[in-house]
Amino acid sequence: MNRSIRIQLVSALMCLPLFSGCTSVAQAEPSEYSSSIRAERFSEAELARLLAPIALYPDTLLTHILIASSYPLEVVEASRWREKNRKLSDKKLMDKAEKQGWDPSVTALIAFPNVLERMSDDLNWTRDLGDAFLADEEAVLDSIQMLRREADRAGNLDGGDNLVVKRQPTQIIIESPSPEIIYVPYYDPRVVYGHWRWNRYPPVYWAPFPGYAHYHRHFGWHSGVSISFNFYFSNFHWYDRHVIVHHHHHYRRPPEPRYAISHGAQRWRHDPGHRRGVAYRSADIRQRYHVNAPSRIERDHQRKQEFSRHSREFAHNDRKAEVRSREFSRELNNSRERDFKARMERSENRLQADGRNREPMLSRERTEQSRERIDNRERSLQRSEQSRERLEQRSQPQQRELQNRERQRTEPRQQIETRQRPEPRQQVEPRERQQREPQPRERAQPQRERHNEHPRERHL
Repeated sequence: MNRSIRIQLVSALMCLPLFSGCTSVAQAEPSEYSSSIRAERFSEAELARLLAPIALYPDTLLTHILIASSYPLEVVEASRWREKNRKLSDKKLMDKAEKQGWDPSVTALIAFPNVLERMSDDLNWTRDLGDAFLADEEAVLDSIQMLRREADRAGNLDGGDNLVVKRQPTQIIIESPSPEIIYVPYYDPRVVYGHWRWNRYPPVYWAPFPGYAHYHRHFGWHSGVSISFNFYFSNFHWYDRHVIVHHHHHYRRPPEPRYAISHGAQRWRHDPGHRRGVAYRSADIRQRYHVNAPSRIERDHQRKQEFSRHSREFAHNDRKAEVRSREFSRELNNSRERDFKARMERSENRLQADGRNREPMLSRERTEQSRERIDNRERSLQRSEQSRERLEQRSQPQQRELQNRERQRTEPRQQIETRQRPEPRQQVEPRERQQREPQPRERAQPQRERHNEHPRERHL
């Protein structure tokens, strides 16, 4: 029993390093993942770049923009709905917008078509702003205060009669002079903040909205937007650096400062239902709002990890395959060489054995072949002589005919002309008379034929 216990203890101690290695690997993966998520968060320069075109807006309007940016799909839907119903009056438009089921901040932006249209058109900016606001609300509010201080230091934070700027030791508050009307300023973020500290992250620039005029220094203004008191349900709590929402409010009238006072306000909380399935940027936001769907960055990170793992496995498998293929090719070449050598040896042995056995047979075959050749030559000679004789026999009558023809042509013809005796005169005269008398035309034809005869025949 003691021996078996010792064996078990030794085996357990040997397995401990393996389990420790597995735990170290399992712990390394979350650290790499968390570092990558941390790297994806927005830096101070990136936040300043995103907030530059809206940091000098009135606080209440700015809270609606930040909250609505966390629901980018509803912003796009509201902008399209606003464009479709642009012929309605402002009151009817707001009444119908409240029935659409959007977030209250998205509904509040229906009264500001230029801002809503810009957020819908520049959807990447809207989504990045909402992700930054959800990830670190305090950092976003700190960046807004930093930009306002930069504009104030440059001497450009003066809205004239359309903005009320209240400077406090720790924050700068911007409000509208009248609670019923809000003016949306336009400014060039490349100029209004003075010297821009982050050259690698230039501020987001928006082209002027149509209809802007009445420039006051670096600000341009459009006609004011009339709103209801329900518009002021959200505001900044600058001391704690978060956004608050409330439904009961009143306003202090002059000569006291004019700003919203809230009773029973509570901190704003994000509603994932209005997100409409848009993925979150990081895992901590998803866990905070109990959303299981991974964000775009996490999906990209997982894909990169899977791709790297598969590439390593493929590379390892490829190396193994290369080693195996090399070994297989070597074995194949060696086997082929061995087979070739064995075949050559067999063929040489066979040739040697066949040469010894076939030497007498070869001599007999050669003699027989030589005899056959001689016989064939004699036969061919006999055949040639017979063919000559046949040709001579065939050519003899033809030669005779040719010789006779040549003799007939060359030898002169000896014709014996028989001279006839002259007839008596009495007989000649009637003949001459007959010649003198005119003969008919028919008798002259043999003479023509005679004239047409060949001269050689006439001579004959």
